Amino acid sequence: MSNGRKLKPRLPDEDEARFRDELRRGCPGCGSRRVVGRFRGVWEFTLLCEAGCPSLTGSVGGFTGPRVGSI
Repeated sequence: MSNGRKLKPRLPDEDEARFRDELRRGCPGCGSRRVVGRFRGVWEFTLLCEAGCPSLTGSVGGFTGPRVGSI
């Protein structure tokens, strides 16, 4: 049985939009600029890197996607 309650997306607030725009600048490792967003009460944005991207291992000057998310 599923929960019939579904949250209606709202526009991203100022901080969420700023984070999304920062991700859209692109990955320094593979250059990907693909950003996807999912609304779960708050907006969650993810930068989709190419397979084998050096940023996934932290070998691009310590840059990693998880590190950006924690800043």
